[in-house]
Amino acid sequence: MTAYQDISSTCHISKLPYELRQRIFRYTLRQKGTVEMQTPTWTDRESFTQPLFYVCRWLREEALEAFYKVNTFVWAIARCGNTGVYLSSDPSKYPLGEGNCSALTPALPWHYPRLLEDLRYLVLNLHVPSNEDIHAWTTVLPQQLQSVTTALKSRRKLRQLQITFLMSHRSHDQSLSSEQIDVLNTLSELCVSATVNVRIRPAHTPATSAIHALDLPTKIRAKALYN
Repeated sequence: MTAYQDISSTCHISKLPYELRQRIFRYTLRQKGTVEMQTPTWTDRESFTQPLFYVCRWLREEALEAFYKVNTFVWAIARCGNTGVYLSSDPSKYPLGEGNCSALTPALPWHYPRLLEDLRYLVLNLHVPSNEDIHAWTTVLPQQLQSVTTALKSRRKLRQLQITFLMSHRSHDQSLSSEQIDVLNTLSELCVSATVNVRIRPAHTPATSAIHALDLPTKIRAKALYN
């Protein structure tokens, strides 16, 4: 008898309908705040050590599906530190597809194959580089934005997308050139059937009007409807 057959014959929850199991899992696995989907991460590691993840492979797979559907995840783009840009891992490189979890290990659930498929609520935190960081504007940021637009192409299950432009202490008092605006406008290539919101922090900067003028929510919505 396999491990799956064993728990299916003895566990009462396995006898419940799939939809009811998912409701139970979502209630149990809902986190209070957002969950970072990259390394390095600064959020509480306890988010990724839920007991349901380590009962058996069958339960882990369904629990992770609910975990992604109910929580809000954060994808950081071009994060900037005091010494310049440092890169987080790229979620678009995580395995995709319909694979099952191969083992009951304490691996972070980012590596679950259906991560991007099951996401419902996503925040893109775009750390805007300073004007002096030419390398970030010409290489790092364009590459990361392209990864985002490719990975999220036609994600019909995504319900809410928030794009947050985070102005660093060196960039919040600077305006943006037309070339820099063109780089940020790459996000208009997103094709998702989600409610899109744009935030800028700090809210009042010389770049605020230029970013709002991009009208990303309208462009993204129009692209999704057209496709």
